[in-house]
Amino acid sequence: MKSAESMIQELLPSWQKKPEKFFLDALDVKQEHVWDKMTEVMESVRDHKLTAVKAAHGVSKTYTAARLVLWFLYCHGPKAPVITTAPTHQQVEAVLWREIRAAHAGARLPLGGNLTKTKLELAEKWFAIGFATRPDTVTEQATNFQGLHNDNVLIIFEEAAGIPKEIWEAADSLMQGGSIIRFLAIGNPTSAGGNFVECFKSSLYRQITISVFDTPNYKQNANVIPGLSGRDFVEFVEQKYGKDSAYYKSRVLAQIPDEDADALLPHAEIEKATNRMVQKWNYEKRFVVWDVADGGDDAHQIYGFANTD
Repeated sequence: MKSAESMIQELLPSWQKKPEKFFLDALDVKQEHVWDKMTEVMESVRDHKLTAVKAAHGVSKTYTAARLVLWFLYCHGPKAPVITTAPTHQQVEAVLWREIRAAHAGARLPLGGNLTKTKLELAEKWFAIGFATRPDTVTEQATNFQGLHNDNVLIIFEEAAGIPKEIWEAADSLMQGGSIIRFLAIGNPTSAGGNFVECFKSSLYRQITISVFDTPNYKQNANVIPGLSGRDFVEFVEQKYGKDSAYYKSRVLAQIPDEDADALLPHAEIEKATNRMVQKWNYEKRFVVWDVADGGDDAHQIYGFANTD
């Protein structure tokens, strides 16, 4: 009887060519839970150096990305680091890496490796690691990024709209050379501008859009795949925010909004306030300015000042 290790070695060539087969043979994925857009993302990462995915809410983007981490790590070793990042530590540890830990624990075959909350290590230079790209550590993280170059590399930007430009630039340098280099930027298109938006203006990227209308749950008006968004979510967002809102465009249609979907104040209201005429005060004015966290980042800036003019 063949050992699990020998079986894995025999299957590796086919898994490398067919990530969906690895998902089904080695991981915890059921055939009935694989759908067309999920397969499209898998095959794009397999075939293209650069992939950008605009995804609505609840369309299995994190589920798919987590299992692509394991596919690349185990099928492209022994020198195949995977680097994942997101704007906040909570998004790294409690979202993407929670899915990675769940997929690893539920695998049908013994994958092995030393798994912690944000790292899975198989050997020297053969590991997956996740870290946040907070503004206060962006320079340090960009430097660390550039030091992770290897033969085969997969980089995943989760919630890519909120990742600072310094990290995008560091990733560019990391992707030069090597045998198999892959980059996946995936997330809700919550910002009207930035590096993530530029991906969809560039011919270098394989571009994918996943709206709620694409899901089997919406198409069949049933809970076909647990966890996917469907008609209830579309109706809720439409009633609460309206079809013309940036939130609807981003979270339902996966379209780049005209203004940031998470903005505290719409641009139109700011312009109204700027142009509004007010009478001159004859007393001291005190102001508090609060720059609320943007693009998924959890950093805030608060500034107070007085003006007696």
